[in-house]
Amino acid sequence: MASTLLKLKFWLPGVVIPKARPRVSRNSTYLPQRYQDWQRLAIAELLLQISDRTPLEYPVVVRVLLQGKGHRGDIDNLAGSCLDALVKSGILEDDRLSCVGHLEARHEPKGETGCWIEIEPKR
Repeated sequence: MASTLLKLKFWLPGVVIPKARPRVSRNSTYLPQRYQDWQRLAIAELLLQISDRTPLEYPVVVRVLLQGKGHRGDIDNLAGSCLDALVKSGILEDDRLSCVGHLEARHEPKGETGCWIEIEPKR
């Protein structure tokens, strides 16, 4: 039986916070609060939008479109934030190469500020 190719599309409103490097203190390692807050909101938004829990066929292609003004930082760190949210929400199994075989990230300064994320099987 042929499997159905699944394509997912998500909208994360607002400015994406770049992936943060862990901070080290005497007692622990932690991520900056601003990044943690963004990640919690992004995960909640992704879970609200997921309608099909059919397992993905790996590897997948992930496209990240940062739209509007206000996004700051390196594009790889911005895309990394989105991948982390996808993994922590359970939408992606992992962001290693065997799962994400192709990643595209770009910025379009016009339009409402937010981020479009598309996921589809790599053909």
